[in-house]
Amino acid sequence: MTAPTDWLRRRATATPDAPALDPVEDVGISFAALDGRVEALAAALATLPPARLLAAETDRAEALALLALAAPRAGLALLPVN
Repeated sequence: MTAPTDWLRRRATATPDAPALDPVEDVGISFAALDGRVEALAAALATLPPARLLAAETDRAEALALLALAAPRAGLALLPVN
């Protein structure tokens, strides 16, 4: 089984400028930009104290997408809460 972050890396390499997320307020994001943001967030999450689960609350779809991709890349499972 392929992890979502592996798929994202392959897609960012193959089609870096293709739109990855639907534009929100006329601002889209490419696969390369999304992969870069996911990598940066995963690196930041990796500096947190050791844990298996990341609980996060957000009302922004883009932020939730980033967390859903970055958490596994940092070795964490995401628990969205509202």
